[in-house]
Amino acid sequence: MALMGKTVLKDKEEFKKWAIRSVIWGVSGLIIFLSLIYLGIFGPIPNYAELKGIKQANSSELMSIDGKVLGRYYVENRVDVQFSEIPPYLINALLATEDTRFFEHKGIDIRALFRVFFKSILLMNESSGGGSTLSQQLAKNLFPRKSYWLASMPVNKFREMITAQRLEKIYTKEELLNLYLNTVPFGGTIYGINVASQTFYGKKPARLNIAEAALLVGMLKGPSLYNPVNHPERALKRRNTVLSQMVKYNYLTETAYQKLSRTSLNLKYNPQGRNAGLASYFREYIRPELEQIVGNIKKKDGNYYSLYTDGLRIYTTVDYYLQLFSEQAVKEQMPQIQAGFFREWRNGKPWGNDAFLWSIVKQTDRYKQLFNAGATREEIEENFNKPVPMQMFAWNELQAVQKVISPLDSLKISLQMLQAALLSMDPKSGAIRAWIGGNHFGYNQYDHVHANRQVGSIFKPIVYAAAIQEGLNPCTYYPNEQIIYPEYEDWKPGNSDNIYGGFYTMAGALSKSINTIAVQVLLATGIEEVREMGKALGITSNIPKAPSIALGSAEISLYEMTQVYATFVNKGVKPPPHYLLRIETKEGELIYSAPRQASKQVIDPFTVATLIPMLKKTVNEGTGGRLRSVFGLKMALVGKTGTTQNNSDGWFMGASPNLVTGVWVGASLPAIHFKSTALGQGAATALPVFGSYYHRVAQSPGLRKYIQGDFYLEIDSSETTVDCPPFLETGGFSTDSDPDIVNNPAIFRAVYQAILKENGEINFANETEIPIELSRKFLFESDSAYLRRMFDKNLKLLKIEREEEF
Repeated sequence: MALMGKTVLKDKEEFKKWAIRSVIWGVSGLIIFLSLIYLGIFGPIPNYAELKGIKQANSSELMSIDGKVLGRYYVENRVDVQFSEIPPYLINALLATEDTRFFEHKGIDIRALFRVFFKSILLMNESSGGGSTLSQQLAKNLFPRKSYWLASMPVNKFREMITAQRLEKIYTKEELLNLYLNTVPFGGTIYGINVASQTFYGKKPARLNIAEAALLVGMLKGPSLYNPVNHPERALKRRNTVLSQMVKYNYLTETAYQKLSRTSLNLKYNPQGRNAGLASYFREYIRPELEQIVGNIKKKDGNYYSLYTDGLRIYTTVDYYLQLFSEQAVKEQMPQIQAGFFREWRNGKPWGNDAFLWSIVKQTDRYKQLFNAGATREEIEENFNKPVPMQMFAWNELQAVQKVISPLDSLKISLQMLQAALLSMDPKSGAIRAWIGGNHFGYNQYDHVHANRQVGSIFKPIVYAAAIQEGLNPCTYYPNEQIIYPEYEDWKPGNSDNIYGGFYTMAGALSKSINTIAVQVLLATGIEEVREMGKALGITSNIPKAPSIALGSAEISLYEMTQVYATFVNKGVKPPPHYLLRIETKEGELIYSAPRQASKQVIDPFTVATLIPMLKKTVNEGTGGRLRSVFGLKMALVGKTGTTQNNSDGWFMGASPNLVTGVWVGASLPAIHFKSTALGQGAATALPVFGSYYHRVAQSPGLRKYIQGDFYLEIDSSETTVDCPPFLETGGFSTDSDPDIVNNPAIFRAVYQAILKENGEINFANETEIPIELSRKFLFESDSAYLRRMFDKNLKLLKIEREEEF
């Protein structure tokens, strides 16, 4: 027994020694391990200098001229806020939930660590909470964790503790809270309380109420798990947990809790993805230019600015509400126009034949990937005909749904989707006010503002401007008849409605968009003269040397045509289009101011003063009449509709005195088009978008500056009158002339002879040698007021000489 007792005692002593050695070795190992971490063996720990110069990646904001955010450029969607912009109850909710002893510790909460150790590890209690302080969480947000295999957790935790203590020595508690709330992730690309607040509630943090603040704080435990859009019930329960924590730590009364916990989430979800916001096509168009500009500007530290991380504010000429109303107009009108297109083609194939369809298929990424992988034609067809889940376009983005549909059927739908483009410009300065490149940037990134498309009849004012500048009179009458032009391969242009007869002035022909007369005026003016006029007005695209340009066969962009009409409205002065004003840092320091080009007089004022009343007639009496009758627009307007061959493109160019707007509607591929002109013409597609847009502008008091006043021409109206009958049944001599006299060939010849004599023109030996066609041409193409005076004068002489004929 004694021997056994000695053995047990010896074993105890050995165990005690082993335990002591184990503790010593364990503590020594831990000290060595922590020392290695501290010394940076597992990677350098941020030093004080680095922590003093913390610079988070901040989104750059594209601003409207009225100081509102159109959209952002970012790697991480974050826009910092100041501590003063954060409501106290949001801070209280954060402290009650994440770090109740924040103002007591110095970065590491020893008490919390022991609580976690005993409850979580020894008692296996999962509800014990975390031991990381807000300072440690901030360290993790600023310097993401790395993988160290099995040692990852202790290495990262200790690194964060060291970093947290250093942060506490540099920043005040308020500054740490501010940093934390600006860095914390809320899921996806949403970073910081500012963007989160605007995403889920459509407001800045300062305007959040207690329940809303509690919900956002509750999301921090698991942004995806407690996302209120995807998991509303779970998010509601978590929000109420935060509110109860506020009661527990005396930040909220029990009564207030009972009231707030019964409220619904009341979300105003506004997704903050890269396509979120307004003017997405404009944002993408200007992005490469901004990258180049800011990438060549040095910061104070010697590095160059980044568009995606430096939180710049880029101010543009776009008007926030004009952009908003233009996008609303497109969303209102396009579904109806699209429905009409689908009805027309419900039993047909807009692409014509399957060979054309498969030529489009071969341009898709899916086809190229399959082809490059060695798939056979049969395998590719099978792949394209196999239904798969796909996200389908919807005008309301929140209503977009996934459907099981084959890639081929999806492509067919995509081909038939009509697109709308719109551009608004200040005619005096050339400042871009609104820009829409298509229906939805997320589904179709092609910007139709810069797409070259046939322009149709919106080119006709260029023809008439050239004619007026060359000396042709707008009150000249032209026969509305089809003419064969042998010199142009027997070309025989016709009117879209196939109605002929009578005689039109330029003003009448323009307002009714008469093709036959546009061609006559073009040829009387000269093709080259018209081409030069187009170039002077701002067209840089090719204008063919062909008479068909009178009907809009040239392919020109909406961007160019909007500048053309801006020049008309601006009294012949071409304004340089521009959209960028300046770039500032987030502190407000100006780092770039955009240069401005000078305006240039390209048409004489007389020509413009003559043309503007003609364009007014188009709205008041012609193809643009629906702006008055349907949309109730009462402001001064000029405009022109346009429709191209096969109804592929619908156009409307219009303007109030201070806002020029061009609208185009069509499929991305010109081969896809309306069957009928009734539905496909510009008056039925583009004009309604314009009308809906300007109706909204007229209803907004803050935007009336764009539509007030009239077109001030600075020219005596008596010199530029187009107040002559736009249409005559029998010709252009005079409406009050005696038909028997006007239609008498002998009288025509005699009057013509007398006028030729008086003006020193060529004289015919015998008046019978004067062809009746020539005399009528003179009468029809002369100024009616002048001719009336000449006729009256010479008629008196004729009456004396040939009294028997009267």
